[in-house]
Amino acid sequence: METERCGLSVNSRTEDIGEPRPENVADLQHGRTSGDRIRFSPDRKRLAWGALNDVTVFEGPKHDWHDILATSQSRTCWKLAMSLRRLKTPNSRQPFETYEICSLADLMRLVRRRQYSEFATIYRGQTKDIVLIPKVGRLSFADRQLIRVRPSGLSGTWSVNCTGHVVPRTEREMLLSFERMALGYVPTISTDRWEVLAIAQHHGLPTRLLDWSYNPFVAAWFAVNRPPVKGQGPGVIWIHVPEFEDYVTSDERTKCPLEFKRPDVGRPVVFEPKYVTARIRAQDGLFTVHQFNERRKAFMAADRFGSHRQCMTKALIPSSRFESMRDELDSIGVHAAALFPDLDGLARKIADSFSEWP
Repeated sequence: METERCGLSVNSRTEDIGEPRPENVADLQHGRTSGDRIRFSPDRKRLAWGALNDVTVFEGPKHDWHDILATSQSRTCWKLAMSLRRLKTPNSRQPFETYEICSLADLMRLVRRRQYSEFATIYRGQTKDIVLIPKVGRLSFADRQLIRVRPSGLSGTWSVNCTGHVVPRTEREMLLSFERMALGYVPTISTDRWEVLAIAQHHGLPTRLLDWSYNPFVAAWFAVNRPPVKGQGPGVIWIHVPEFEDYVTSDERTKCPLEFKRPDVGRPVVFEPKYVTARIRAQDGLFTVHQFNERRKAFMAADRFGSHRQCMTKALIPSSRFESMRDELDSIGVHAAALFPDLDGLARKIADSFSEWP
């Protein structure tokens, strides 16, 4: 049985085949290795791995073989490096690596690296390569002075600042309205402002939160779940390894999230909500909280500012691969009905099953 990845065909018998013992890169380029464990075919279009009667054949551009073999230290490292194409190396403007992935196998090769697999890693999927700014910071709002109504039966406050900038002020107004009107849809609503903020964000209200997941497949689904339009660029999966200090503390949870402040304004902070909704639980969801920069009068893009970017990796998915990756995700049970466990998700899953992508 074979698995295909962007022009490379990989025989599943690789698990039973010994490791190569390359002498140096020059030998690899010319197909010379100790014990002749790696050989090029006569037409130089295939690479044979293993004994004469038990070979695994890889087909693809010659430069791919060179990159694969030159970085291999063991069979595990060789398999991880085999299909990953690095598009950009870290620099002063973008201190993170950028890769191209074309399948779930590629994604797993990336996330199984030690710097991710040994730490709490979070993932975010986007259908377009847009900056990491929360939705409330990407919209324009009318500068209106609204009547402020505090919902009855609730304690605490959103600390509305009538003289603040229009964006954080409007965010407060929308949250007040959501909290007041949501009582008509649910029997009770939490008095914990952080949980209310999470619920509002998860149901589409523009807030200072960005959605992330502990599950890379969930992020992949959000990156490829819609058919691309003509000329659309790649989808994105962001991989982030937060530091211990990057999580909201229990003391900070006692304060209003809109008044949350830390010295490093541009550094996002991780907020793990209680699984108060079925969607958050199904998506293994969590959020990053972003502070409003009063000096710049804007939310800072998390992928353009801050030292935390050294703990991030960017994976681009060509739009031509959206359909195949969505089919792969569907085959392992990652689809709308699973991530949105309600009638909306079920209807979306059924519609997707009967739809043909243009």
